[in-house]
Amino acid sequence: MLCCPVVSRPLFFGRGLGFVAAMGLAASSLVTSAFGENNGVSLTPQMAWSSWSFVRRAPTEAIIKAQALAMHQNLQSSGFQYVNLDDFWYLDPRATVDAYGRWAPDPTKFPDGMAALAAYIHSLGLKFGMYITPGIPVAAVNANTPIEGTRYSAKEIADVSQYEINYNFGNVNYYIDFTKPGAQAFIDSWAKLFASWGVDYIKMDGVGTWDVPDVIAWAQALNKSGRKIHLALSNSLSLSAATTWDAYANSWRITGDVEYYHNSVYPLTSWSNVLNHFQSMSQWTAFSGPGNWPDPDSLEIGNGPLDGINSDGSNFTQNQRQTLFSWWCATAAPLILGTDLTSNTDSYDYSLLNNHEVIAVDQAGVQAAPVADYLNSDPGGSQPETWRAKEADNSFIVLVSNPSGNPQTGTTAWSLFGIPGPVIVRDLWNGINLIGTPNTDGGYQIPGPLPYNLAAYQSQLLKVTPMVPVTQYLVNGPNSKLLGSAVYADVNTASDGTKAGFIGNGGSVVFGNVYAAKAGTYNLSILYFTNPARPGTISVNNGAPVTLTFPSTGSFSTLGAITQPVLLNSGNNSITISAPSGSYGPDIDSITVESTTTQYLADEAQSSGKGIAIVASPEGTDGKKLSVSQGGSYTVTFDVSAVNAGVHSVLILYLSGSPASAHVKANASKEVTLNFPSTSGNPGDSTVVGAANVNLDLQTGSNTITISSISKETAPDLDSIIVVQ
Repeated sequence: MLCCPVVSRPLFFGRGLGFVAAMGLAASSLVTSAFGENNGVSLTPQMAWSSWSFVRRAPTEAIIKAQALAMHQNLQSSGFQYVNLDDFWYLDPRATVDAYGRWAPDPTKFPDGMAALAAYIHSLGLKFGMYITPGIPVAAVNANTPIEGTRYSAKEIADVSQYEINYNFGNVNYYIDFTKPGAQAFIDSWAKLFASWGVDYIKMDGVGTWDVPDVIAWAQALNKSGRKIHLALSNSLSLSAATTWDAYANSWRITGDVEYYHNSVYPLTSWSNVLNHFQSMSQWTAFSGPGNWPDPDSLEIGNGPLDGINSDGSNFTQNQRQTLFSWWCATAAPLILGTDLTSNTDSYDYSLLNNHEVIAVDQAGVQAAPVADYLNSDPGGSQPETWRAKEADNSFIVLVSNPSGNPQTGTTAWSLFGIPGPVIVRDLWNGINLIGTPNTDGGYQIPGPLPYNLAAYQSQLLKVTPMVPVTQYLVNGPNSKLLGSAVYADVNTASDGTKAGFIGNGGSVVFGNVYAAKAGTYNLSILYFTNPARPGTISVNNGAPVTLTFPSTGSFSTLGAITQPVLLNSGNNSITISAPSGSYGPDIDSITVESTTTQYLADEAQSSGKGIAIVASPEGTDGKKLSVSQGGSYTVTFDVSAVNAGVHSVLILYLSGSPASAHVKANASKEVTLNFPSTSGNPGDSTVVGAANVNLDLQTGSNTITISSISKETAPDLDSIIVVQ
């Protein structure tokens, strides 16, 4: 049963719907239009630097160029690309605007102009961002400047009864009345000006629900500008209008400023600020995805102890900086640095910022969700927190962090995420794979809960790969439906922010198209919420329901999981969850179903090459592996079978002390290059097993999968491959 009323997230239009007709938008298009998703920008979370955190009120052309050059030299290879000029680049709009009523750059700060600055940044292979606030400048209205390309002028579109928010000069912009002809054209002209300068990113600050007309107008204008431009909204955007921000912007600030405002610039932030911003991300899971990113504000990493301050006056430790970066990456947050890239740089911080495996977690674009509602139950961070995200490659990202200044111990159970069997675990920060049972065949598998001992502010960021991958089916997925009295509700701890409640007494959730490659018994895991324990029923393909007891999870916002074997038919199945007559069952998050897999050993495959041998492997699947010497080469071919034709996930189990690479192909298809991170972190140690995933197109019946070394590059030793049917 739901513990609280269902929360709806409606659009909020503030100034009424009159602007819709003026802009040629049907009311229904406010939900279905998705400019942010459709403009091809920021399909992964943006990686950037912003001038606000430490430059603040004094940006200059020289400063921005210097920061851009430093990014190019030290961070660009890791994916950082936007150089964003924040506030204070323009003259006072109460007194000065350009000929068409738009903000005018300050020539004393930017003597060569914005186009020249953009050109310099582009010459480094980077992108350029700028800053605006909504509305039309006071000086434009006073001078009644023409709107470029129209017969209209500023006074005709201004609502002079109220001012928009501007954090620089104050009351500098009037509201725009978007029911007036010429209003959209004014925004169009401004967008075209930015495009002509070479701007790639616009941050619109001071935005609230009352500015929905401005947001839509800017989204339209940027899409017509002839240049792909990221639209970022700021700040403290309301969750009540999340569908609007998601539809019309590429990113939006979910909180106030992360900066620790005091009598000097440094330290840049505080621990209480970053913890609150991180925990607040849990409210936005449902709205995160390609082209649309909730933004917890700047990432203050790069200046070492100057990055932040604790409540006792001490500066951030290395553990805190690593945990902060882990928080942002696990939640697929935009990585927008606010630190000085030219001085006070810290080598440890830069080792974080250039950790490609951790950055890959962020860039995978899957926002993790917490297993408990820490934002509301533990906002001070006194207890360890566990967050999880299921990735496209069948792995799970698991973040266990200790926000407190006291050591914490505990365990992480994979079953809580819907993984009923053993897993392979990679420690992403240390760049090593963990060993479950040393000197035992298959010892690379972690069979059950993993204990942790976390020092003050320490975290573990893990990549967890199930030996038997699971497919997750969400309650609001494309083939799921609610029946009877069951309803959807928002909850911060659900896998995608949504759960189903009022299960029982006529209410149920039906998961359709639950796939099984072969008929047989499968482990079904149900992710749920309940307090106290409640009964529930499971019915497969409309068969007789089986009654289970779902233990209490502690609250209706704390995640739990239970596993039950079920008999599935070959192909698609339906699974219905309800409750016995006269009772309510738990709220439901999702189900997971194990896949059908077949493992093929490398020591039994066909192999040829130079410097290869079958040798002992202490924790290998069968105690053996195919080894290749330094400078050696191989071609290894596995004869595999597929139940159905199509794209199949293939897990390659390998061992390598150094980063390695190889070509992989199925049958006569084109080879793909696959990278294999070091599994031990020690170039001299190739005894630890790791996993890499690749998708290959297989035909029904017999196939070959070939792994071959690449000339002059290190190849991994091979344990086996696992083909998912």
